Amino acid sequence: MRLYSFSKDAPLIYSAFRQTHGVDLEREDLHWWKFIALFMDLSGDTAFGNLINLRRRIKTGKATKEERQAAREIGDLLEVPEVDMRTIEEREAEEAFMQRVRKAKNGSV
Repeated sequence: MRLYSFSKDAPLIYSAFRQTHGVDLEREDLHWWKFIALFMDLSGDTAFGNLINLRRRIKTGKATKEERQAAREIGDLLEVPEVDMRTIEEREAEEAFMQRVRKAKNGSV
């Protein structure tokens, strides 16, 4: 279950770093390991922390009625695209299979 996206949530992550650690990510030159350590220690009292918590509660089915309503209202902000971890061969095999399925549906087998 993916709860965040560095690219999609970038503005909220920047803000959370500033709020939690006093670090301006646009000005700092952080090593990746330091960035990750600070990222893992971001406060839950930030907009990013609240969004992650809401995403988790929605995805696990533990959200309240009010949280589900809030999720509907913010719409696309709540969605996090899943990362496709398949190999090129697996993707090509799936595409070939789906082409056969489409042909069968159209009666051109």
